[in-house]
Amino acid sequence: MCSPLGCIFFEIVKEKFKPLFIFFVVILSRLPFIWNSPGVDPDNWLVLYSGQKISETGLYTVSRLPGYPISEYLSSIFGANAWWVLNIITVVFSALTMVYFYKILSYFNLKNKLLASITLAFTQGIFIASTINMEYMWSIFFLMAGIFSVLQKKYILSGILMGLMISVRFTNFLLLVPVLYLIIDIVKERKLFNILSFLLTLTLTFGICFIPVFRTYGLALLPSEIWTLPDLKTIISLYTLYLYGPLGLLGLLISLVFILKNRRYAAEKVKEYRKLFIFCGLMVAITSAVYFRFPFESYYNLPLIPFLIIGLNIILFSEKVKKWVFLLLIISPFLLNISTSNIQVMGSVFVNEKMEIMIRDYTRVLHQKFSERKEKRKILVCGGFYYAYNYLYNEKNVSGKVMLRPSEEEIKQYISEGYVIYYPSDIIDEVKNIKKYDITKYGESLLTPIHYD
Repeated sequence: MCSPLGCIFFEIVKEKFKPLFIFFVVILSRLPFIWNSPGVDPDNWLVLYSGQKISETGLYTVSRLPGYPISEYLSSIFGANAWWVLNIITVVFSALTMVYFYKILSYFNLKNKLLASITLAFTQGIFIASTINMEYMWSIFFLMAGIFSVLQKKYILSGILMGLMISVRFTNFLLLVPVLYLIIDIVKERKLFNILSFLLTLTLTFGICFIPVFRTYGLALLPSEIWTLPDLKTIISLYTLYLYGPLGLLGLLISLVFILKNRRYAAEKVKEYRKLFIFCGLMVAITSAVYFRFPFESYYNLPLIPFLIIGLNIILFSEKVKKWVFLLLIISPFLLNISTSNIQVMGSVFVNEKMEIMIRDYTRVLHQKFSERKEKRKILVCGGFYYAYNYLYNEKNVSGKVMLRPSEEEIKQYISEGYVIYYPSDIIDEVKNIKKYDITKYGESLLTPIHYD
């Protein structure tokens, strides 16, 4: 049994090591999942393809508007190794995100800091996003580090970090609204010079990062192709089930029932932390509004998760309920996956990994079958597989033309010139949705669709 002084020293040492513990837990938990592929989304491959083009031509090539110059240029540097290098960068940024989240909780003197930080790290959407080369977790890292710098009143540093947050994911510029609330109403900054320093540094950082985008595309940064909106069921699923997993969603429902049953005590907690709840509420509301305006990716909602967990950490005043809710969120990525076709015991992390391998192998077989076709004039319409195909099998090394999604008029013109059209069946609906024609009328399928779990 230690003396009072010894116990205090032991607690201080333990506290110092908790951020390091969080960092290594995140790193070690992600390492098994970063080597197979850059990710499931075609945009994961598109970043690599853009980097390949920048490297070959020396000219900036956007992966998708409004532009992601930091990841695109990094991809151009690392060549064939880019996917796993960018994946490692994502893992490191993710680990640092959790460390800064822990520091933010410490600043507000909140309980269960370690548990809340581990819960954030293992929430399904966060976990999967931290194993791919997309910039979601990069932006959240700069957001968390920027918020902590604001709390420390380091406005120049915070401006740089927030400028980088916007530079890696432009749509997150709307999160500056709650950050300004944080500066004015929580930090209580009253010096106009400090606020203007923050805004000027932020604008300058963003402007410098986006020089290649503005030079190439001017201010025309909106994408020209817009996918058909998903149905309401899919929109809600992407906002809930895909983000938290079945068990995580169960945990959130338990939280809701607990809060409704204990409305009076919950209201007292909200009142006690009123300004922090307003800040977190703004983060959740703005992120949700952007998603429901453009409901194409579940991961658009990732920035709201840290602030949802802060809210739950405060409002779930029963330690027992809180621990059960957080435990369900932590284990959800690894147990139980529900899709439109089946229910599996293995969680979404493993299903996602399996899908990454399927897409990579599908692209390999597609290349093999197209290469076996003997026509001198042939075209492969790849659709969403175009970027993976061209990154893995540089178009200079392919006999025949490889195209993304040509228009119906272009297809007819190529056929009149003697070209034979090939495509994988997986892209039939994609071409119908975006280019508004049936590609099966003009060509031959090389592969049946992938049957995802």
